[in-house]
Amino acid sequence: MVMRKFIFFSIQVLFLCLVSMQSYAVTTEECSNATTQETCPAGCFWDGRSGCAVCETGTYTSESGQTSCKACIHPSGEEGKKWAWVANVEGNENAYCPFTISCAKDEYIDVTNVGESGGFGCKQCGSYYNSKESGDYTITINNLLELLAAITNKNKENVCDGKVYKLDLQRNTWLLWWQDKVAYAKYGSGFASSETSTTWDKDYLPQSAVQGDRPIKTFKGYTSKEDCAGTMFFAREEQDGTVKAKFNNNWDALFGLADSAENTKRLYTCWDNLEVQILYFNPEGMTPDTWKTDKYTVNDDSEDGGFTVQGYGGLLPDGAIFESYSCTYVDESGAEKNCSTSTVVPGDDVLPDGREIHLKPKFADCPEGHFCSGADPQPCPSGTTSDPGAASDADCYMKAGDGGTKFCDGTGKCFYLPGNGKIPKNPPSDTTQNSAQSSTQNPAQ
Repeated sequence: MVMRKFIFFSIQVLFLCLVSMQSYAVTTEECSNATTQETCPAGCFWDGRSGCAVCETGTYTSESGQTSCKACIHPSGEEGKKWAWVANVEGNENAYCPFTISCAKDEYIDVTNVGESGGFGCKQCGSYYNSKESGDYTITINNLLELLAAITNKNKENVCDGKVYKLDLQRNTWLLWWQDKVAYAKYGSGFASSETSTTWDKDYLPQSAVQGDRPIKTFKGYTSKEDCAGTMFFAREEQDGTVKAKFNNNWDALFGLADSAENTKRLYTCWDNLEVQILYFNPEGMTPDTWKTDKYTVNDDSEDGGFTVQGYGGLLPDGAIFESYSCTYVDESGAEKNCSTSTVVPGDDVLPDGREIHLKPKFADCPEGHFCSGADPQPCPSGTTSDPGAASDADCYMKAGDGGTKFCDGTGKCFYLPGNGKIPKNPPSDTTQNSAQSSTQNPAQ
């Protein structure tokens, strides 16, 4: 759009320079008929010896009575190479003279420096363009309107077609291995989500190619080096709450990057890493609520992220052992949600989804043959066993019957404890039993 405005401005300048749009002002006869300097018309000049004569090809006069002709506006470069005057026997009464201009198929007509001294002509499209022209072309310009048409039809936009490259946008973090992005760049035109797009945004990547903020990371931009020390080609910009990636307009540097694959430029996502707070909870209903609070900043230097979940060191319910953590996180609204890894085993890496992670212990029954009293499993006394979930040694017992508790003497002879059922490790005394029976029989006592 800026180029078009400049062209229109240049066209206005041309109009101001020209009094008339006619190509040939006068004929030789009109000049030779003038008998005095004052009557020698525009397009002719008075030389004092031969009288009034037509200006030579490529020159003009705009007023009567002139003694010399001025050079017309002409394209840049040496006459006879890229351009040439159209030979004529008629004089020109303004700064515009007919000419032909010849451009190669990968050149366009540039009017950036148009003025009375010329400054326009053929200019190379550039390294990162393809020509829309099938071959070299020559245009004959006979009047101002034809020049304006040539400027429009053979300008850079209509002759030069920017090359299209794929942008391979690496997520650059082990946490988001599924989040690589893709966009397409058309040199000088902009960016789109498809290589065949008819609309290209010069300033911003398509939203489909922008990494969204995470609770533990915020998108910073895309750079040329994995360590984010290279050129930041696209930088974070927020508009009405939307995170966008704005181009720094360095087209040559972007297209000058080495190809990672055919017609592909690779860039890397840069992130601002945020601090994560991890709360290790005790069992629900126990005081205090947490036994440990940790802080952690995501580290992309290695695949373990630089953080390992701690083994459980909190309170244990009787008859239970620690099994794993359930993982939840607090989102931006304050709601608690499941982590992407909902169950975490100590020593494994945690993949945090929020800036506040809650790890709550999950328990299993104390193993068979052991009892658990708020601590690690303890084996039952020798000769006894227990069912899963035993909370104290009182839950240990001898098992009667075949396959139960086995007794052996010094000669190697063995037998199983006769009977059926469980015999407690500490059976009640006769006094206790009698007292209990008496109480049952005489509830009033």
